[in-house]
Amino acid sequence: TDRIYKAALIGDQQAKSIADLERLNNEIIQRMETGVVVVNHDYEILSANSAAKSFLEPISDNLAIVGADVDDADGPNLDRPDQVIDSKLKLPNTLEVLLERWRISPKRQPEPIRIPNSDQQVQLTFAFLQPESESKVLIFLEDNRMIIQRMMQMKLASLGRLTASIAHEVRNPLGAISHASQLLKESDTTSSDDKRMVEIILDHCDRINMIIEDILNVSRHVETSAQKIILKSWLEGFIENYKTTHEHWDKIELDIQEPGIQVHVIAGQLEQVLNNLFDNGLRYSKKNNGRATLKIIAGLDNKDRYKQPYIHVIDDGIGINDTDHDLLFEPFYTTEPRGTGLGLYIS
Repeated sequence: TDRIYKAALIGDQQAKSIADLERLNNEIIQRMETGVVVVNHDYEILSANSAAKSFLEPISDNLAIVGADVDDADGPNLDRPDQVIDSKLKLPNTLEVLLERWRISPKRQPEPIRIPNSDQQVQLTFAFLQPESESKVLIFLEDNRMIIQRMMQMKLASLGRLTASIAHEVRNPLGAISHASQLLKESDTTSSDDKRMVEIILDHCDRINMIIEDILNVSRHVETSAQKIILKSWLEGFIENYKTTHEHWDKIELDIQEPGIQVHVIAGQLEQVLNNLFDNGLRYSKKNNGRATLKIIAGLDNKDRYKQPYIHVIDDGIGINDTDHDLLFEPFYTTEPRGTGLGLYIS
């Protein structure tokens, strides 16, 4: 009997450990930013986490029920994929079509889908729970903007690894060319025509050096922790400092619609972004109407169902055409004869 009692005690402890682990797993899944949905072969939703609800609600009215079930203690649990929701919720038609296509060709993942009345795009990924094609299917939903952001970070990291070799392989010989050209320009034996050619060489040396400086700035980013700032007072200080350190401006206005806004930012990086936008905005305002003017509007916006702070930098330029708009953050793309095309990319 003592042996039976000990075995029962061990069994109870193991059962408690398994139950605790299930609760922990479920809590982790519910807090994931990636949406997770389990569906059967009839496209009925068996379980879903909170992130999936937020992704799917805008494209299906009846999915409002999913949120109530997920938040309820007795609702569907992702650790129990066999638990079926009583109301037999179906996938939205858009997802049904994409899932059916994927079943036919599992190696081909679908293109991102756009959320109505939003600039948000959702990337879907499908996977069978079991190797059999008739098994339940896991659907992962991820904000496509986050994926693009990670891709940009990878590109930035790759560019950063090139900076050391660029500095050594390009900058040193460029310095020699520039120095020799300067000596040639100052020589009494150089004709006026030759001096004009030397000036062209020096101008292009300066342009190449400016590109190298911008590239090197990529690797000089020092990651620091974000700090809380009061947006109104910070912007007022930034604008005053900008006016002091820059000559070519006529008018810069600031309109804070909610003065008490506080944000967590890395102030140095925000300053770099705004410096670039201010320079561009003032330059194009001057080109269009003869006056270098800007209007800055800041406030809170209910975007994607969350209150998010924003800063609008509004100039009086002619605007950006569709072709240039798609290439704004591409490195080395510029519409300026003497631009490097790295300002917005680095910011």
